[in-house]
Amino acid sequence: MALTISHVRYPHTAKNINNAIEEILEKWDLRSKEIRKTDKYLCTIQDCETHWNSSYFAWKRLLLLQNAINILNAKLTSKTDSNSKKNSKQLKEIMITTEEWDLLQNLVDVLEQFAEATDYLGGSTYCTYSIINPFIEKIKEDLLNPFLSSLSLSSIQFSPQSFSQSALQETQKTDEDVFIEENIEIETNLNQPINTSGLLKMVRTKLYENLCKYWNFQDSNALLASLLDPRTKNLKHVSIQIKIKTEDLLHSKLKLKN
Repeated sequence: MALTISHVRYPHTAKNINNAIEEILEKWDLRSKEIRKTDKYLCTIQDCETHWNSSYFAWKRLLLLQNAINILNAKLTSKTDSNSKKNSKQLKEIMITTEEWDLLQNLVDVLEQFAEATDYLGGSTYCTYSIINPFIEKIKEDLLNPFLSSLSLSSIQFSPQSFSQSALQETQKTDEDVFIEENIEIETNLNQPINTSGLLKMVRTKLYENLCKYWNFQDSNALLASLLDPRTKNLKHVSIQIKIKTEDLLHSKLKLKN
């Protein structure tokens, strides 16, 4: 049951907050009704640098609150008292634009598969090493999809060995360069809307490059686990050459045991 969005008179003292609650109770005639908790409070989620996928969960929750934020904005705009006008002005200065909402939705869609992979690998009781590579290759393939119309498919290899051949890799970065980039703090003026043009493509590109960089050390020995797993034994996530090499390696190991 939705009660109301009510303005609390300034200053936000306990007395004024209590008066606002009293007005709501009177308006909805709630004193004579039995109130039961049916929903959980929907609060914002804070981003945390040390918590994987925290940005995804924070933005996803913010998108759920989008309608409430818009309602609050409209409610404050309709008020005529000075405090409401002041709060309305402050909210409008930091209000998320339509383009920014669209960008957040697209970013959530991109990061969702990272969160799903983390939950699956972290909560599985089954051996997960064999499924790590297929997960990563599927994510890399999905990250590239928006670029396929402008890139030659022959120049892109969806395999762990494709880092040096990537059409998205313009410059070779060292580990030190990457760490420096990750430590850069971008100062953003909340009163100014963000230029969202090209941001989604940039995020996809950076994610793809980092996945290629940090998961570019596998060989046939590492792929044996995937080959022996019924879920991934066809090795669709690697090139034909690597698949054949891995199968030959398995045959040779079996012959040695015999």
